Amino acid sequence: MVNQNPIQLDKPPVETDFVIPKKYADSEISLSIGVELNENEWKYTPVHHIYLAGNNLYPEKTPDPTDLILKNGSALDGKFLAVISNISRIKPGGNGGAAPKVMYTLLIKAGDTLMGRFQKESTTANPCDFSSLIKFTIQP
Repeated sequence: MVNQNPIQLDKPPVETDFVIPKKYADSEISLSIGVELNENEWKYTPVHHIYLAGNNLYPEKTPDPTDLILKNGSALDGKFLAVISNISRIKPGGNGGAAPKVMYTLLIKAGDTLMGRFQKESTTANPCDFSSLIKFTIQP
């Protein structure tokens, strides 16, 4: 079964199942978020809210998390991961017209193995919100 893209743009999250292969039940599962702009002159400021089973995993909220450990695979079974990211774009030195689009990427890994790579591109609306609600299950 292929895991579906859980990312919503400027909408509430939609519950999406993420199946962890059984062979990764004992592996540490991590999350990374990537943000890219299609114009070099612009900068962005992120605010990320990341909750696992209602617990705040990322109180810092910025910068973009890299290899944030969630738990091991079996401990995630049946748990929900909520990710909400607000991305504001600014052009240093003044008005730059319409904001560039954002390419937002969620990576889910088991150790060094990539299990899921999901992307969504924004519009030029500034700021923009990306949201995901992932329910983890272990492959039977």
